[in-house]
Amino acid sequence: MLPKLRRVLIGLALCLAGITSPAIAQEVLKFQVAGQNPGGESGYSGTVELTKAGTSSGTIRWVTGTNKEVTDGIVIRTDKAIGAAYGGEALYAMAVYELKGKSIHATWITSAKPGEAGNYTLTGSDFKGTCNFTDGTAGNVTFTQGKGGLYKVVWDLQAGRYEGIGVRHGDVLVAASGDVKKYFGVAAYAPKGDDIAGVWGTTQMTSPGKETWSLPGDGAEPMAKAPASDGRSVVFGGQTYQLMENKSAPGQATSELREYLQPGEDWASYRKLVGLRMQNVKGADATTLARATLEQVQKQHPSSFVNEIEMEPDTATILFILVTDGDVEFNLWNYRKTSAGVASAQFVLRNKPPFDTQKKFKAEQDKNYDSWIAEIKKLGGEAEALLAASAGAVAGEPMTKKNEKSAMSDAELAKAIKVDLDKCVAVAEKFVDHMEAGRLAEGVALMSDRTFESISRPEFIKKLEKSNQVFGKLKKFVPDKKATDFGVKGGIMTFILQGDGEYENGDVRETLTFIRNEQGGVDFVAYNRTAKP
Repeated sequence: MLPKLRRVLIGLALCLAGITSPAIAQEVLKFQVAGQNPGGESGYSGTVELTKAGTSSGTIRWVTGTNKEVTDGIVIRTDKAIGAAYGGEALYAMAVYELKGKSIHATWITSAKPGEAGNYTLTGSDFKGTCNFTDGTAGNVTFTQGKGGLYKVVWDLQAGRYEGIGVRHGDVLVAASGDVKKYFGVAAYAPKGDDIAGVWGTTQMTSPGKETWSLPGDGAEPMAKAPASDGRSVVFGGQTYQLMENKSAPGQATSELREYLQPGEDWASYRKLVGLRMQNVKGADATTLARATLEQVQKQHPSSFVNEIEMEPDTATILFILVTDGDVEFNLWNYRKTSAGVASAQFVLRNKPPFDTQKKFKAEQDKNYDSWIAEIKKLGGEAEALLAASAGAVAGEPMTKKNEKSAMSDAELAKAIKVDLDKCVAVAEKFVDHMEAGRLAEGVALMSDRTFESISRPEFIKKLEKSNQVFGKLKKFVPDKKATDFGVKGGIMTFILQGDGEYENGDVRETLTFIRNEQGGVDFVAYNRTAKP
């Protein structure tokens, strides 16, 4: 059998080149993806798919995060690298530049025709300064490296001047041109061991992020893998947990239970916990047990937040957050159907020191959320083997589980939410002021770029202008404080503000939606109008 790296590269080449092979004959190639945002502040995971459109180019789609956010783009493959770019209408074209002796070879495509690749060569032995076309074509390309590592790239061509950004990966630089006042991004990848690794950047960044692609499973039935340990300890999030509870109850719904804490912690004040279970419920699959858990949580804790992250018969991943008597728990579970029943892995984060404030507790979740999801799925796949390996193992000293008043009170949570709401209200007031004055562009400028992934800002402004032609001028806006709503949706704190707008030609219900971003601020992400009867 071919080594894994050879299979990755040959599969990718055949995918984009359209060559048929008995081993790999497919138009689409799919990878698992794991990435890190600039500065290492937060990570993400998901999948990436490459689809052939031309001999060396095609389209690319990332599906990442808990909300399964979709990002579409264009891609080029060369002998030593992969280049990609994305950005919707803001993106014009992209090029992969490779150093070859005393020249720079380019392969390029446009976003409108990703299947039609072209080539040209520039003078220069590095990506510095202005480089001319070797065939004498009028014009040039200028590369300027920024302080953070991203490049500014300018194309002065007969057709006009175009600006863009670039990222460098070894002897390869991938650049994209577009409307630099809007959001678009570019990425460069190359083989690294058994994976494909690269860097990426956008028009809103000053330093690059990192991303790695790896082959997904071969689609076989989930199997218990050989455990990395004898089950007396497990590793999660880079930290080691020791076995503290070992129970076997053959014939019971939960036939096996293992619970792990970090060294030095006890049941009264632990911060994090890892649990493994084997459940035997007749006719139940992974999704059935996952939903039964969420239903039980909601029944016992009506104010809890629950979320279905992944729900398939053979594997399911869920999240719920409990707030009881001032104590907050973040619970992440993965269920796997096995020949012995349904095995599950659980991770718990509690607001104990050093996560004893809402800010610290939230920061710990934001920092690790995507990587925790990837790890709980991995641990779920190992759960059956770990349970078997740890059967009969002696657990830590028996201790009585106790309830302890959390350092995070309901008052602190309410105060933290009010701070975010006040931020939302301040932005909403500015937005309404602009709407009343007819300054639509200034109002829309307050909205986050993530709002305009499916529609551009100019198109959104045109829709508002068309709406104003129907309703007339905004005369008065009255906030409806009773309709204010907030909560965690898809792992993101979301705030919804509503009010009644009195227009010249009728009354309108207006809704403004905000989310709490990773930096602790709020983003204005949606605005809707609904005519009142």
